[in-house]
Amino acid sequence: MKINREDKENPANNLCVKVKFFAMAAPEEGEDQTYRLKFTKKRGNLMDWYEIFDEMKEFTLDESMTETANTAELPAEDVAA
Repeated sequence: MKINREDKENPANNLCVKVKFFAMAAPEEGEDQTYRLKFTKKRGNLMDWYEIFDEMKEFTLDESMTETANTAELPAEDVAA
């Protein structure tokens, strides 16, 4: 999935952010599937991306979804695959 925002003043700064969804471990019976999202800014104005992400956090994403984790912080058994 991609998020695009047009910059009318400077078309060279059109924002493009790539979004990847990763399914976490298989859910237990009766639980919902959980996903990890990865956002990668491909091109465009970084401040536009911050503005969009702040709007997403305010109106769309739960606090649990806005927590960030680097793979270096994950236990070794989670990283090996």
